[in-house]
Amino acid sequence: MNPKEFIGLEEANINNAKEFEQLVKEAQEESEEEITPESIQRNISLNQPPIPKVVNIVACVDYGCKLDLLKITSSTRNSEYNPIRFPAATLRNKEPKATALAFKNGKVNIVGCKSADIALKAARCFGRLFKNIGIKDVKIKSFSIANMVATMDCKFPIHLESIASSPGHIKFATYNPEIYAGLIYRLASPKTTLMIYVSGKIIITGAKSEEELKAASAFIYPILRLFASTEPPAA
Repeated sequence: MNPKEFIGLEEANINNAKEFEQLVKEAQEESEEEITPESIQRNISLNQPPIPKVVNIVACVDYGCKLDLLKITSSTRNSEYNPIRFPAATLRNKEPKATALAFKNGKVNIVGCKSADIALKAARCFGRLFKNIGIKDVKIKSFSIANMVATMDCKFPIHLESIASSPGHIKFATYNPEIYAGLIYRLASPKTTLMIYVSGKIIITGAKSEEELKAASAFIYPILRLFASTEPPAA
């Protein structure tokens, strides 16, 4: 099991941000609007920030009991455990679709869901699985959202170099295009990290709720309008 499969467990930085690039590609494929100078001008003039679309949630669950990982993985399908490589077992649920990292102390990280409600439903499914194979005292002692990953699209190109060199933003922005194509912008409140691409596509990580995602979008959008390019990005 490669722990990097669990996109969103780590704080975004240049070293791991490339793992998020598939999300940008998917967002680009979903965009049907043809990019022209006219459409760019129209989108720059919009005052309303785009609504982030949640693509992954990391939920943390404490089942309040010890988990026998060898017993779990030997009794279930779609699971694996190699303690030499990683101290957690990997479990996969089909409906709702979710993947879990289960630790011996009863704590489990669940990823792959697109809402908190679905993540909670997945947590209950994993709890029932533990009970069905004979693990005692299983109950959801605590459930929390550790990270929400979302994408948004400004629908206009952005001058990343200008943001990175601006005195008002230089301490929040990291941009090294030779290593990574996106600009990484860290907000203090809400505490989130944004990966901003020249195309206007953005990935937000670190939020604990959809309200925080919307707040991050509302904060960054006026800034991006100031650094918008009126020319379509190079193919």
